[in-house]
Amino acid sequence: MSLSETRKLLQQSRKIVDEADESTSVNLILNMILKLVSSIDTRLQGVEKSVGKFDELKNIITSVTSRVVTVEKDVNDCHKKISEVENNLQGVGNLFDNLKSLCDTNKSTVAKVQDQYEVVKIACNKNKADLKKVSENLEKVTNGESNPCVCSEEVQNLKKSVLDLKCRSMKNNLIFSGLCEVREENTEALLRTFLHREIGIDYQIEFGNVHRFSNYPRGKRPIVARFLYFSDLQYVLKNAYKLRNSQYGIRQQFPKEIEDNRKLLYPIQKGS
Repeated sequence: MSLSETRKLLQQSRKIVDEADESTSVNLILNMILKLVSSIDTRLQGVEKSVGKFDELKNIITSVTSRVVTVEKDVNDCHKKISEVENNLQGVGNLFDNLKSLCDTNKSTVAKVQDQYEVVKIACNKNKADLKKVSENLEKVTNGESNPCVCSEEVQNLKKSVLDLKCRSMKNNLIFSGLCEVREENTEALLRTFLHREIGIDYQIEFGNVHRFSNYPRGKRPIVARFLYFSDLQYVLKNAYKLRNSQYGIRQQFPKEIEDNRKLLYPIQKGS
């Protein structure tokens, strides 16, 4: 029974009660009341069913809310993982950039070394040609095929050529004295540390060769270093003034003939 029907039945019952008199049948009134109570009971049952549905709906909403919370947690976890992946990708990108920069630097270094190799190769070929010429001249002298005067002049020219070759080969060499020697030392690493601490060289200098002289007493042997780039040698010499009043010394390497002449000129230079 609908709400409008119940209202209509209630109005009819009230009308019957109001118009009732002694002649009105009690059964009629009771039937009307019974119908009204039945209608109310039916309505209450409908309300109870609706309330039950509300409880089910509440449970459904609670379940959905729980699932939404779980989904939000999963989404937050996904965001965190995505952030970690982005950071890792950024790290990989930085590593790639560093490797690319290192490769570019290595390419540049290799190109410079190749240029130096070509220069050394040309010098070696020239030396071979000069030595071949010396050998031929010596053979002529041995066989008596050359005039003594001409031979003497050629010998002097050869000595000058050899001296010039020695100077060229030592052009990129510096001698470092005063560095203590230890057993099984890494001479190049020792020299790099010295240049950084005592002179303030803050970049990587490229050496062709670094070793100690063999004709000195152990413990006092100077270090001779061959610089690949003459500009690095000039920079070291320019900053050698920082070693004044210390046990260390830096000088260019020259052939023995030139060193002997320089020693003769030292007193004259000091006197002037």
